[in-house]
Amino acid sequence: VGAIGGTEGESGGLVVTDAAGKVRAEFDGGPVYSLAFSPDAKRLYYAYGHATYYGTGPHCHDLRVVDAQTLEVLDERRVHVTHLRLLNEQRALVCVDGNLQLWDASSLQPVETDIHQGQVRRFEMSDDCSLFALRKDRQVQVYRVIY
Repeated sequence: VGAIGGTEGESGGLVVTDAAGKVRAEFDGGPVYSLAFSPDAKRLYYAYGHATYYGTGPHCHDLRVVDAQTLEVLDERRVHVTHLRLLNEQRALVCVDGNLQLWDASSLQPVETDIHQGQVRRFEMSDDCSLFALRKDRQVQVYRVIY
């Protein structure tokens, strides 16, 4: 994979190119909300919206996992994910319906659902995945990851 790009707007999509800029794959469906590689760079996880009502945005969201070499879709789930980051090969932090959850990265199932409740759409991770930060009520809150 040379580059990954998404098209903005309500109709959106995901485009994967090689290093020379040749398009290797295009995944339509809607705007891409979050994009992350597994730590071993073998899988690409991305959350996107579809079934758009123009002017109001997508009312459905999916999470798709793609093999980073073949670009074959490995798994897809209908779940309202707005952001995700892989902590390691086994665990991921995921924003679902405004709540921060810990997921099993292989099964795409929640392991812990009450990490942080209420209006979480995004978070930022430290490079070593030991800390994450949330913005809430005009304040930034920093948390240590223990798993």
